[in-house]
Parts: sequence; structure tokens; C-alpha cells
Amino acid sequence: MYNKEQYKDVYESYEHIIELYVYEQLKQERIDEYLVYLYREFIKPQLVKEDTAAFIARLKFMYHITCFDGDVKAIIVKYGELKEPVIYELTGKDTYIPVYTKDCSIAFICEDGCRRRNTVGYELEKVFDEPEDMSDYERFNIDDKYMLIYKASYYRRKRIYKIYTLDIYKKHLKYRTYQKNIRKNLIRG
Repeated sequence: MYNKEQYKDVYESYEHIIELYVYEQLKQERIDEYLVYLYREFIKPQLVKEDTAAFIARLKFMYHITCFDGDVKAIIVKYGELKEPVIYELTGKDTYIPVYTKDCSIAFICEDGCRRRNTVGYELEKVFDEPEDMSDYERFNIDDKYMLIYKASYYRRKRIYKIYTLDIYKKHLKYRTYQKNIRKNLIRG
């Protein structure tokens, strides 16, 4: 891949096989540093299908997190809109997690069972560019409450108030795990 210009003929003969491999990895929702590189090179509109759309959309919110403390076993992402946090298992020192809003908080669960926030050294790196909007994925039925949080926040920030934004707020309300004050704000508009 790195020398595709130098070995153009060889690269072209394998390009379709690599694209099929990338498609299979997308369907299985896999991610690592090598797949990130391949995804950047090969994700094209023709790979966005019913069986890959949700994961490709989630990739737009993906962050690579590296923990410098060896006793961390899980990462907690807490969104202000939701009562319950999202917990991601950490095997090794790094993993990939989706983060849908900038106002969420990140904490860690250590081997001793304690939750820590400010005493754990970590690095958070954005993997892909955030989408300008999610219209490319609207034709797919992606029912993901975290993406709804992003969409509602995005439309509110951009002051986009159309019939489809009302639908997003209605979908928001169907999840009963929202904080009471967030539910009131959604109802009020």
C-alpha cells in the first residue's frame, strides 16, 4: 500500500482483492491500526451498504485511546444526555471507541475496581473526520441512540429546524434512559 505508485501494476492487480477484504472487515465491524489505514484508502460510497452503513457511520466518531497506566481494564464514556454510561473493555494499552459529543466525560475502571478520571494518563486521538452531516446515511435504517444524540446536537448547533429534525427529536424521546432535564429540553424544543 505504501509503495502503490512505485509498484502500480502489482497494486492494480490486488486492488479489488483488498477492497473485498476491507468490505468483509467492515461487515464484521473490526478495527485496528492497519484497518484504519485501509479504511481511509478504500471506503467509498459503493462500500456503504445495508450491512456496513451503521459501522461506517460509527467510524466517523471513532477515537484511538491509549492508556499509559497498566492497571486500566475498561473505559467509561458518560454522555450528559443519558443516565447510564457506556463501558468499553480495554485489552492491552489501547483501543478504539466512538465518542459522539464533545461534552461527554471519560473515566477509567482499574483492576482494583475503582473508577478514576484525573489520575490516569491517556491520549485520545481522532481517527476519522467528523461528518459534515449524516445525510449520506439517512437512506439506511440506522437505529443508534448515540448517533441520535450526535444528530440532535448537530442540528441544534447549526440551527437546522426542519421536519426531519422533529423526527430525530421524537426518536430521541423513545429511549427512556435520558436524563429528565434533557427529556424536558427535547420536548420544549
